[in-house]
Amino acid sequence: MKNHFLYFTKAERFGIIGLLLVCLALWIIPACMQEDTVVPIHSDETAADSEMQTNIAVLEQVESGIDQELHPFDPNEVSAATLLEFGLPERTVRSWQNYLQKGGRFKNWKDIQDFRALSISDRERLKPFLLFSKAQAKREPTSTADIPPVLAAFDPNEQTVEGLLQMGLSSRVATNWVNYLKAGGRFKSTKDIRKVYGLSEADYDRLAPFVLLADPMADWDAKELVPETTLPSSYEQAERSVVVDINQASAEEWQRLRGIGPAYSRRIVKFRDKLGGFHSVAQIKETYGLPDSVYQTILLQLRPSPLFRYLPINRATVDELAAHPYLRYQDAHVIVNYRKEHGRFTTHEDLELLYGLSDDVRAKMKPYWDFES
Repeated sequence: MKNHFLYFTKAERFGIIGLLLVCLALWIIPACMQEDTVVPIHSDETAADSEMQTNIAVLEQVESGIDQELHPFDPNEVSAATLLEFGLPERTVRSWQNYLQKGGRFKNWKDIQDFRALSISDRERLKPFLLFSKAQAKREPTSTADIPPVLAAFDPNEQTVEGLLQMGLSSRVATNWVNYLKAGGRFKSTKDIRKVYGLSEADYDRLAPFVLLADPMADWDAKELVPETTLPSSYEQAERSVVVDINQASAEEWQRLRGIGPAYSRRIVKFRDKLGGFHSVAQIKETYGLPDSVYQTILLQLRPSPLFRYLPINRATVDELAAHPYLRYQDAHVIVNYRKEHGRFTTHEDLELLYGLSDDVRAKMKPYWDFES
């Protein structure tokens, strides 16, 4: 019997029992320790959870329709909770905070305009409460895109740096212009402003129609003058029977009208080409420097015709829009930003939704928009 394979000695039996007791203890003890042991929560996790709960509470308050009072704030120091209190969408708040965490800074209003995560309506609602420090806001414009150009008739020989900056010129070009005058230089004709070092061809084309010289004859190019025998003396010999198509006539044809010489004809044609055509005869009066007396003289000899170019509002770039005489860079940015935010324009009524576009601009541009392209 002692040789049976299931036979255990007394010592072996005690060993087996002891081993079973040890296994049982190892299984029971950890279960008891899990129930009785309290694991401390890390302080960082507590802070993060607290901030999350705060943001959730604020978001629920905003979504419940409770209006939050806006107050001045620094866009570079504002918290997520404050932005939610201001009624911004959660997605916009996340984008704002991610932008700041990656080192982005809002230096001025233009930076806010370029922040695409912020809708136009929210941007304009927050605008009165934005608070930029002087160190952040201080930035010298370096190109015509930095400030909306303010153009009006001007004498190139009587300019200051500040006045040239308002026309959209860079600080470097404005300084060169004024230094040229201080050194005794004079602009005798419109083309002479090309002498300013650094002046681009685009800026020349933009400023040329507004140049007003003290001596009107100074703007006549000597090579364009024809023998006196072929010029109508005091325009008395101009044919009163001449009729000019306002959108088809060349500069030479315009000169057949009483009171229109080479300088005025060039200005009329250049202004017309930038517009895309005159949609009414009355627009001729807007030609830079054209006296009303001359306009009244030629009025009955002008024949209207269809425009020859329209402006595709749904695909034109900021520069293409701003190149139109009736639009400023500020207007062009408003149109493009709204288009990015809300999609295509379909009718003239859509332009009524553009905050910042004046009624005068809307009325002047109405004949020129192309909504189909």
